[in-house]
Parts: sequence; C-alpha cells; structure tokens
Amino acid sequence: MRKSLAAVLFAGGLVLGYAARTVPVSAQLRNGEFLPFNNGETVRLKVDLPESLRLCVVTQVLNGFIGCAADRTAPPRWINLRNVQEITPAPER
Repeated sequence: MRKSLAAVLFAGGLVLGYAARTVPVSAQLRNGEFLPFNNGETVRLKVDLPESLRLCVVTQVLNGFIGCAADRTAPPRWINLRNVQEITPAPER
C-alpha cells in the first residue's frame, strides 16, 4: 500500500511540475527571420556616426551588428544597427 501511494504521489508531483513550468518567450526577432539585405550585397547606410553616409558590402549580420566592408577584399568594420537610421540599395556601378 505504501509503495502504490508513493508512486501515485510521485506521478502527481511530476504532473504538477510539468503543468507549472514556464514557457520560453522570444521578444526579439531571431537572426535570419527578416533582413532587408543579403550577405555580399552592397547597400548605402545612413548612420549617426562621424561619417554619416557610407557604402557597405554586407559581410555578415550578427547580434545586432552589421559587418561592413568597403570592398569585397577588405576586413569588415562592425556597425551597431541601432546607429543605422536608413538602409537603401547602393546605386549600380
């Protein structure tokens, strides 16, 4: 009788623990859900930095930063997307 009561209480505890668990919430967009540009694309960024308008070859977008190279061979400079005011496609050359 003790074993069956212990088993029922244990199973009830598991059910209550499972029902009381929290559900994970994601308040921010995940990387890859929406980006107005693709890697390797040339865009024009208007930023609130000393050089306010810059042409950028997008190398990568990671954790709210955009990897921006002056050309395809230069190492990227990382710009915080919070500093970006406007993103437009670069003019064709």
